[in-house]
Amino acid sequence: MKRIHYLQFFLLILTVFALSCARQTSPTGGPKDSIPPTVVRTIPEDQQINFQGQQIEATFSESVQLNNPKEQLIITPGVGKDFQASVKKNKVVVKLTKPLSPNTTYTISFREAVQDITEKNPAQNLHLAFSTGTYIDSLHLFGRVYEVLTAKEGKDATVGLYEQDTFNIFRHKPSYFTKADATGIFHLDNLKPGSYRVYAWLDNNKNLLVDSKSEAYGFLPETVRPQDSTYALEIPLVKLDARPLRITSARPSQTFFNIKTSKSTDYFSVTTQGTELYAAYGEDHENIRIYNTMTLQAEDSIPIAFIARDSLLQSIDTTLYLKFAQRTIKPQPFQMAGEQFSISGASGLMYGLLSFNKPVMNINYDSIYYRIDTTQIVKILPQDVHLDSMRTRLTITKQLDKSLLQPKPPVKSNTQQPKTTTPPTPRAEPRTSKTKPVQKKNPNNNELTIADGTFISAEGDSSKAMAAAIKPTTIETTGVIILEIKTQQRPLLVQLLSKGNVVSQQAAKTKTIFPDLQPGEYTLRVIVDTDQNLRWSPGNIFQNHPPEPIYFYMNEEGKPSITLKANWERELLITF
Repeated sequence: MKRIHYLQFFLLILTVFALSCARQTSPTGGPKDSIPPTVVRTIPEDQQINFQGQQIEATFSESVQLNNPKEQLIITPGVGKDFQASVKKNKVVVKLTKPLSPNTTYTISFREAVQDITEKNPAQNLHLAFSTGTYIDSLHLFGRVYEVLTAKEGKDATVGLYEQDTFNIFRHKPSYFTKADATGIFHLDNLKPGSYRVYAWLDNNKNLLVDSKSEAYGFLPETVRPQDSTYALEIPLVKLDARPLRITSARPSQTFFNIKTSKSTDYFSVTTQGTELYAAYGEDHENIRIYNTMTLQAEDSIPIAFIARDSLLQSIDTTLYLKFAQRTIKPQPFQMAGEQFSISGASGLMYGLLSFNKPVMNINYDSIYYRIDTTQIVKILPQDVHLDSMRTRLTITKQLDKSLLQPKPPVKSNTQQPKTTTPPTPRAEPRTSKTKPVQKKNPNNNELTIADGTFISAEGDSSKAMAAAIKPTTIETTGVIILEIKTQQRPLLVQLLSKGNVVSQQAAKTKTIFPDLQPGEYTLRVIVDTDQNLRWSPGNIFQNHPPEPIYFYMNEEGKPSITLKANWERELLITF
């Protein structure tokens, strides 16, 4: 019996040993594989001429895998994504689905399409050029893609070349294309002689077409000839919806008449004969609300002229029929918000913005005032405020007497009391009461007050009360930025930004000064204001007008950031 048990045990050990030998596992330990695969042979060879095949092969030094080949493999001209890629051990095969054109130089950039299996190290600088004719085209272009409003790199932007003038980047694919790297730098090699139009875009949907609704794009206004372009091309990207502008709906909604357009508009007007209409943007610039200030009856409708225009100057000019809902609806509450309130202690200038969700019809100026202290109150007068054309944004600009803003010195007593010595008092028992006496500060000092009912909306309701504490700034609590610009380009507009928002702008002078700034991080940009409209213009692809150039101040690290501390004065220089 014991022999049988020993025999069974011996057979079990042999079985386990055999299974462990048969199982293949990845080796553990050892140095990390940091060497990328290298190409051993290609068909066709690099720089080969008279190639007539429909299949490209690349053999590598080790087993490899494919990484998103439809995006990483770039084959030009004209091939785009019309190919199939496969891998077997150390060989990659690319099968073309369409015949190659005669007498044409083709390029294949593998980018990061081929990786080793263990650590996914991509093959480096793998670029193949071959020709179906008797020579290889050798011209090239290079440059940089960047976002014009932020100066950020155009990471992974697609750059395309078009050989014909009768093309549409929203419908036609480019003849040649490549992708910029993480810094926005791109190269287009093995180009044939000729004139090209150059475009760049963030191809989010990866179809080699520009979708202007969701993708930023840019272009160069002049054609480019590779043999003449030894300099780097600079392509600015901007997000600008180029779809046609049209009305998608025009009907009563809640207590107003709503006009919805297919995309955002830059300008609109609504007019009718004999009366003034009150209208404003709704939740965005695609919705325009007209309010019932004429008390139209439910069955009434009147013709109105509606004009709208987008940033590409595409326009609508039509007649609509205005009417309002038949049922009784409670109007939306009238809302008001304040921002950017400040008073310069050095100059005495008060500034602030109020925004409303409905047009303002009337203002009670007696209900707006600034209280310096308990003895000094300054009223806000009609000449101190400005309503925009839609009557939904109000700017307050008031010049105060700066002497009133200076802190008053404490009153010193002329009577000196004799010094007396008081014996120490024994410590009292702690009180059990939970309440403690609190020194209450006067909440009205340095406060802008807007009383109930100050503003009356187009629907007859009034604003709620608001109070904003606005303490005058001092040299010790603020900073100054002084900018000098060296350039021959004119005219210039200087904008100071904080957290991406423009906080101040000025027409450029020899030295442009931004005083009374709160400590923080800022960005400075200079706009070449070509059309002299005191704002940045995004250009017009249909008129071949590029966006107005923007130049940023860059710090020592090459970033568009300025650190400003209290009681600091920063002198900066921009040269272009």
